[in-house]
Amino acid sequence: MADIPVGTIEAKNEIAVLTADNSYTAGAGNVCLESNDLLRWTMFTIMSRLGGFTVEVSLDGTNWCSAHALSDLGAATTTPVLAGVAGKCYGFGGVFKKIRVKQDGGTQVQDLTVLASQSRG
Repeated sequence: MADIPVGTIEAKNEIAVLTADNSYTAGAGNVCLESNDLLRWTMFTIMSRLGGFTVEVSLDGTNWCSAHALSDLGAATTTPVLAGVAGKCYGFGGVFKKIRVKQDGGTQVQDLTVLASQSRG
């Protein structure tokens, strides 16, 4: 089994930046990023330069919920989507142990970035 790329986490004050290094094996459904422990953060923003993606979440770090709903941050409506497309920003919230991002479709995900922050409620 090939190694799954673990996102690089760079914490800056109250924001964590997760990036994928584009080295995963391309293919629909393949994991392009899997985070380490994210219990500290509750709000997430995600985008890629190329390729569609889905986000899965885990509450315990082992078991995964498929295709977590994303909010299109550039849309006029608030209808959630299950897959993101390249060049658009999406947001989602919650308390998760880990997240992982999978390629959706035939184009390899490139330059994937996830920003994680704490809600200020």
